Amino acid sequence: MTQIQIAVRDVNEEAFREFKSDVVKRGMKLGTALTLAMEKFRSELLKPRPKFTSLRPVDWGRGSEKLSEQVDEILYGG
Repeated sequence: MTQIQIAVRDVNEEAFREFKSDVVKRGMKLGTALTLAMEKFRSELLKPRPKFTSLRPVDWGRGSEKLSEQVDEILYGG
């Protein structure tokens, strides 16, 4: 695996300090942690997002027939 050196601008200083602190606490190298973060970022972007139309109803069992109405009453009052 080829390794490169990079310089990055416009990084939030507090976020970077917290990230670096977490990396050090885990005994990792900053480059390794950044590589993992970039891989995770890419995998999350490439994941197919479920479509709303793929959602199916859920049967919550007996006694839950009016659950939606009960929730509405709690949240919005009767």
